[in-house]
Amino acid sequence: MPDSTERIRLSASAPTNLGGIRLCFAGAVSYSPGKTFQHHVHKESRKQLIYSVSGLGGVKLDAVDREEWLSLSAGQFLIIDDDKLKAIRADQQWQLYWFDFALTSPLYLPEGEALTPPDGVLSRPAFDAIAEALGSDCLWTRRHSTALFCSLLTGLVAGSKVLPSEEDPAVLIQRVLDHLKGHLDQLISVDEMAEIAGMSVNVFRKKFAEVMGALPKTVYDRVRMDAAQSLLAQGLTVSETAHRLGYKDAFHFSRAFRRVRGIPPREIQKRLKPSSEKT
Repeated sequence: MPDSTERIRLSASAPTNLGGIRLCFAGAVSYSPGKTFQHHVHKESRKQLIYSVSGLGGVKLDAVDREEWLSLSAGQFLIIDDDKLKAIRADQQWQLYWFDFALTSPLYLPEGEALTPPDGVLSRPAFDAIAEALGSDCLWTRRHSTALFCSLLTGLVAGSKVLPSEEDPAVLIQRVLDHLKGHLDQLISVDEMAEIAGMSVNVFRKKFAEVMGALPKTVYDRVRMDAAQSLLAQGLTVSETAHRLGYKDAFHFSRAFRRVRGIPPREIQKRLKPSSEKT
């Protein structure tokens, strides 16, 4: 959650695991207009679910090659990786329900877009039940809070009609591609891609090749190297580009880039430099 001097009406934090999700925090937060609050990233990988109860505000998101503000009005929600949330601001008095959670197994979630579920999916009593159970000293009660949150998450996502159609492989594959492009700083395995698509690994490989004309790993490498070339064109160094794309160092990134593109990234930098800089 971002730093805030605003009033937190109800919050609870007592992490517990259940069914591939670990709920870490649930809070009801109020923000006053005219202020921007920076978000501090947790050391471990987490996700944020922000539900706008009333008012209007925005969140600043960090994509691989840009930063952008996304507005959230009353009744909308957003799911976002913790490290992609940079700041939050209120355009009006803004009331939020805020959940901080981690995934302990692969799970497809629609991230980085404002979504509108049916009315009544997240009521104040439903939020209170989750927050109060999470703050309990009893392990089983805290697990119950995670079960309630899993049910809420399912209702929000399913009610927003953002799940891919099981009948159309092209839609499923596009969902996977969108997820890959939105998480270029993470290394995503073919097993995880299959999980996102809701298929077995073997079926996913076959369907992916039918739709895209190439295997998942081949397309994934191209997507990442396209992003790398874009970052290099913007003036980032090889080391900076490697970091933005989740490589542990410039050496491993350069090796991967050369394998896909046939030339080292420094050669791309030279070609992209304006003629005035070459002389």
